[in-house]
Amino acid sequence: MTSEESIFSTRPYQSSSSLQQEVRDAVSESMNGFETLISAKLSSFEASFTERQRLINEQNMAKIEDIATGALDYTFKRKGNEAQFKHSIKVMDKLRIADNALQKPVPEIPEARQSIKEGLENSVLQRCLRAGVPQSEDNVRLEKSMCSYLMQCRSNSTFCKYAGYFKKWEEFCRQKGFCPLPTEPVQFALYITSLLDAGASYSVLQSSKYAVKFMHSLHGFHDATDNAFVNNLIETGKRVSKVPTQKKDPIEVRHLHQLCDKHRLSSDLLIIRDLAMIVVAFSAFLRFDELANLHCNDIVFYDNYFSIQIHKSKTDQYRLGKSVVVSKGTSVACPYTILQKYLDLGEVNLKSEDFLFKPIFRSNEKCSLIKKNKSLSYTRVRECLVSRLKEVSGELNIGVHSLRAGGATAAANSLVNERCWKRHGRWKSDSAKDGYVADSLESRLSVSKSLNL
Repeated sequence: MTSEESIFSTRPYQSSSSLQQEVRDAVSESMNGFETLISAKLSSFEASFTERQRLINEQNMAKIEDIATGALDYTFKRKGNEAQFKHSIKVMDKLRIADNALQKPVPEIPEARQSIKEGLENSVLQRCLRAGVPQSEDNVRLEKSMCSYLMQCRSNSTFCKYAGYFKKWEEFCRQKGFCPLPTEPVQFALYITSLLDAGASYSVLQSSKYAVKFMHSLHGFHDATDNAFVNNLIETGKRVSKVPTQKKDPIEVRHLHQLCDKHRLSSDLLIIRDLAMIVVAFSAFLRFDELANLHCNDIVFYDNYFSIQIHKSKTDQYRLGKSVVVSKGTSVACPYTILQKYLDLGEVNLKSEDFLFKPIFRSNEKCSLIKKNKSLSYTRVRECLVSRLKEVSGELNIGVHSLRAGGATAAANSLVNERCWKRHGRWKSDSAKDGYVADSLESRLSVSKSLNL
């Protein structure tokens, strides 16, 4: 076969291949166009649906406001509907406050950590270059590894909190022409002065100081907050604070006796769950986070007591874990008995890793724990426990923390061993534990009685 014949023999094959490629390109272009059209239609439908839903919500909110202000006369058919309406009014107010708060940018934890990490990596790189460290592959790996370890020196929530306060400090520096990192002590003192002029609370001053202090420490700079001007201005914040500290009143043992006696014959899971949370938090001196994050397998029952394993605590910064033991009682408010009753009614498996206290749904006359492994929110816990305690506590100013403070006060006034009492409450310092105790009148009078006058 000649070369000319060879060339002509391949042309039909090449022509067919080109045609197939053109067909494939046309089909692909058609499908892309179809996909774009569908996406546009779906986006338009979603936007229209969202706008329609927003208008409906605004109409419903306006109607609720008219009824609340008396502009619209409305009679409820059932008393329960009226109670639900009053609750909706409170929810509406909370939503309005939350909506206003959401208008302010708040850094999310991943964004805050990423922002801090990028600045840290740049700072470490500059320090290494200044120190003459060769930028070999192994050295670069060590630099990045060092940054990763440095980012683990605080919890996620602490990083997020510090990032928010440091961002405000950066904004102030941008307006005044200061350098935020590193900064001069007198420049930060001027920032604290501006916060005092704006009426900021002592908590804001303290958080701002620790945020700037931490950022300087993280990047290896001298602490700009360790200055007489700064420290004295922070102390001034304590004295000129417009909002005095108002601690919640502690719950007393007699309140628990009255409440448990009132519901001693109840088999309603919702009531028993609330009672179990109350007596467990009171007897074990639990904070909200410790109570809400308890898992079923954290509870172990013995003959005369049960133990609670607390994996994460405010004062346990290194997550070593703490074990609290609660004795079996003899009164109607015995935490051992009430907790077992809750476990039986809720059909809770103590070998499970689910949360111990979960939301409850009611179907007809029966209550059950939800199947989903979900913990109770702070708002729901406070609503349930405070409303339950108000049945017997009268006009006391109480909150979720009243249980921990009440248990600590009752134990302290009973003259238990102070070392065991402090260990039971898991306090970090003596000054922290002393703030929990409301001394009884008898204890206070014993001081002057000891004078034998």
